[in-house]
Amino acid sequence: MGLDYLSLIRERISHRSFVNAPLLPDYRESLEIFIQNLPENPFNIPVRLKLIDREDKHKVKLGTYGVIKGARTFIVGLVESGGDDNAMEAYGYSFEEIIIFAQSLGLGTCWIGGTFARSNFANVARIKNGEILPCITPVGITQKKLSFLERILRTAARSSKRKPWSKLFYLNNFDTPLQPEQAGDFSEALNMVQIAPSASNNQPWRIVYDPSQSCFHFYLHTLNGYVGNKLGFKIQRIDIGIAMYHFEAAAAQLGFNGKWEIKDPEIFIPHYHDGILSYMITWVLSDRTREPTMTVD
Repeated sequence: MGLDYLSLIRERISHRSFVNAPLLPDYRESLEIFIQNLPENPFNIPVRLKLIDREDKHKVKLGTYGVIKGARTFIVGLVESGGDDNAMEAYGYSFEEIIIFAQSLGLGTCWIGGTFARSNFANVARIKNGEILPCITPVGITQKKLSFLERILRTAARSSKRKPWSKLFYLNNFDTPLQPEQAGDFSEALNMVQIAPSASNNQPWRIVYDPSQSCFHFYLHTLNGYVGNKLGFKIQRIDIGIAMYHFEAAAAQLGFNGKWEIKDPEIFIPHYHDGILSYMITWVLSDRTREPTMTVD
């Protein structure tokens, strides 16, 4: 029996406080097996995942600047990138895949892209030439009671607040917000995108649904503050990969199989005062185990 992606995505939240104990062998083995058999992402760009422990044999301090408490084990993700490719989208897709798998084991996680000692983690993970290390996540049994810092960070990140459909999803063009009833059976897959994690909870994905072609065009709303490349990679492109994984996993569970294509539909893009909107990729329905329902006025 496969994983219940809809339930796992709904239930998964970020955790920053962990039981200060080693990861149990059964959990570690399950994660290692998953890593060894990690499915290809839509871009066929290898993402190298590695489990590392805080008390590693190299005696390197694996710090998260006080953001994470009690964690003894981390998942590190590395990827080769030439800069102008889809490595970050591939990375977001594959890294979210193991985070959802960890959720299925009952383990807590938290995407961390900035507040960790990147070079130390890279050294322990034996980073290779050409690779970059965008993010890590702690993984383990979580504390039942939130720490004061965790409550503050959740409030600051507005992790319980999500943009409405009218700001994220559109019908045929960016002038017409998409209503849930117009998306029909695909509405649940879009709900899974709406609740996906993203840097500072900015939810930079925008999706245009074209029912005549049974396809969904994914766009990235790059905010002005993220236009640069201070970290050595564009973190909001990782967010697109996360959104892609949520959409595809949910759609497959709902009975809809599709393929990813990069083919700009050349939809008119309005001007945004706070950033730039750009086309990224399209999901096209290729097979279905049931007929989708849809209502368009």
